[in-house]
Amino acid sequence: MENKPFELETRISEQITVKTVKEKNCYVSYGYQHWQTEEILGVYQDELSAREGHLRWVKHNWAKLERKRQLRLLVAEDNPDDLKIAKKAFQRAPATWETVWIEDGQQALDFLFKQGKYSEAWTPDLIILNLNMPKWSGHEILAKMKEDGILRQIPVVIWTVSQREEDIRRAYELGASAYLAKARSTKEAIEDLMALRRFFERVCFLGNVG
Repeated sequence: MENKPFELETRISEQITVKTVKEKNCYVSYGYQHWQTEEILGVYQDELSAREGHLRWVKHNWAKLERKRQLRLLVAEDNPDDLKIAKKAFQRAPATWETVWIEDGQQALDFLFKQGKYSEAWTPDLIILNLNMPKWSGHEILAKMKEDGILRQIPVVIWTVSQREEDIRRAYELGASAYLAKARSTKEAIEDLMALRRFFERVCFLGNVG
């Protein structure tokens, strides 16, 4: 009896079809006509790994901009639980994002201005910034960035528990691109950041498309 190659095809809706085949020692997943394919494939990875015994990587072929390099993300967050949430959201797309995780405001400024141990740091394409951090607050970091001709062009998303109108207004006055209140549940928080991630994956960044 001929051994057929492993293949799994799932039609989620009229807009979403996912086909996963095994080629050599990796899985290649093809999703059509919908960017949510990425999250669907993420669900399949554990199942495929258990069934086949080994999963080296999953490759997706949904439409993307032709980028010169990975997108670079700086996450400045002092709460360890929230930091884990951000990692879960962005580490699901490791081929797309190169990420650094910073735990206080001074480290964030050192990284952005390439000071001290961060003298060789890269300039991020996107920053996710908590407002209430030790040493330097999110508002203070925004104010410093606004003084720099390059840093003030970087999109910054404030991710914080505060929903005070004065905090929101001040953040936008200092150049924040978006203000996202932290969800109460871990599931909702991850979903919020994944939606944010998907949005910026479709954005053209200066110097990174060709």
